[in-house]
Amino acid sequence: MSGPSTSAEAKAVGSFLVTITILLTSMGVSALDLLGDGVLPGAVSARLGAYRAIWPQKWSFFTNLDGESPVPYRVGPDLGLTPLYGHRVWDERLAGLRRHDDAREVETRRLALAVPERYWQECGRLRSGRCERDLAPDLVHEVDNPVARPGLCGRVAVALERVAPPAPRTIADGPRQVFRLALLDVRCPS
Repeated sequence: MSGPSTSAEAKAVGSFLVTITILLTSMGVSALDLLGDGVLPGAVSARLGAYRAIWPQKWSFFTNLDGESPVPYRVGPDLGLTPLYGHRVWDERLAGLRRHDDAREVETRRLALAVPERYWQECGRLRSGRCERDLAPDLVHEVDNPVARPGLCGRVAVALERVAPPAPRTIADGPRQVFRLALLDVRCPS
């Protein structure tokens, strides 16, 4: 006999075919999503927006090596910067079940997106709470905090940080480099 001889075998083969079809379809949609908006026609790209809403993870979700991470800093009177929140650590987040850090990152990212291009300043590496390059203290953008329960109010700086690989044969002084920074006066509802 070449085909399945019992109903249990037929059910197993059917389940396998359904599973492999779903996996291959998901893999195909993921591959299309990775092509980006510039390669795909507008209609296909627009439909992938729903896919991104359901499964927003890309490779950076697992590695956090590409792109920019928004990090908030408290700004001192002498333009000294103190991190408001540290970088996420696995055990502090209860294996991913604690969502405080995610909410803070969303708030910081929303504030960063509200900053016009002219308010971003070059910083370079952050050493002892100071940028390598001098900041213009009067270049401050006023913005309303759009979140329901704001955690960032008053004078803050939002830095966009990138992974900074060390130069050959040197030891890195930190894994990230401040790519650019914006000084903000964040208004929060009372």
